[in-house]
Amino acid sequence: MSAVAVDRVVEHWHWPWRCRCGHLFQADECEPIGEPARHQVAELPEIAVEVTEHRARCGALTERAALFRIAPDRHEREARAVLGEEFQGIVCSDRWWAYNYLDPARRQVCWSHIIRDFTAQSEGLEPEKSFGEAGLEIAGRFLGLG
Repeated sequence: MSAVAVDRVVEHWHWPWRCRCGHLFQADECEPIGEPARHQVAELPEIAVEVTEHRARCGALTERAALFRIAPDRHEREARAVLGEEFQGIVCSDRWWAYNYLDPARRQVCWSHIIRDFTAQSEGLEPEKSFGEAGLEIAGRFLGLG
């Protein structure tokens, strides 16, 4: 086996107190002789969370203005008309089916809508009530709401 640079060495020197015959070992009899047996273990490091902040600017929505399109219906063609065919951003929506044409990596569900849905479920009967309460607790921890 070729030598590999190691990050840590753990020595395992376990000397018995006595031999099977009952002989008690003295300190001078417990000296290592020769090269130790070697066994290397490669382990994956602990996974660390990496937080990435995504920043975007949109002509459709800013702190001072918002673009709304009044259309006769809510079809995919209306979403495409607002976003354009070459849209490369991320759409935050209420899970409206007309956005299903977008790559899922380009969709973000609106947290306000998720919380509203969990709240409605938490006010219902079991098992929806427990599910909604658990969802609100998870969303609250995730969003730092309490």
